[in-house]
Amino acid sequence: MGATLLGAISIVVGIYLPWLQSNPAREVIRHVYLPGMSSGLEFDVTLALLLLIAVSVAMSILVGYSQFTAMIFVLTGLSSIALPSYLLLDIYAVYGGDFIPQIGSLLTILGGTVVLVTGIAVFINKL
Repeated sequence: MGATLLGAISIVVGIYLPWLQSNPAREVIRHVYLPGMSSGLEFDVTLALLLLIAVSVAMSILVGYSQFTAMIFVLTGLSSIALPSYLLLDIYAVYGGDFIPQIGSLLTILGGTVVLVTGIAVFINKL
């Protein structure tokens, strides 16, 4: 329970923090504002991610660990890893190295990894 809650908190905090910043190592810094430079909440799909986190935590508290909650953890973890990774790769494809990941995207991916591993462990234990 503790690892799942820690991962969920990490994802939520990561969503509220900035996901992108201009690369300070570049000679010319683009004066472009992209979604995610203030917060991960600037992307519409992060609201769905917050809903998945709420369902995951609620299911683990109300129902306890089962194969169903393990599948929800795995879904939440995969979504928390895939969403910021896809957006960062998309930004990199368009702008090259002009923008780099910020702490929010890394924290979201880390929390998603914790929730994913917890879900896999619960699923294996319940077989």
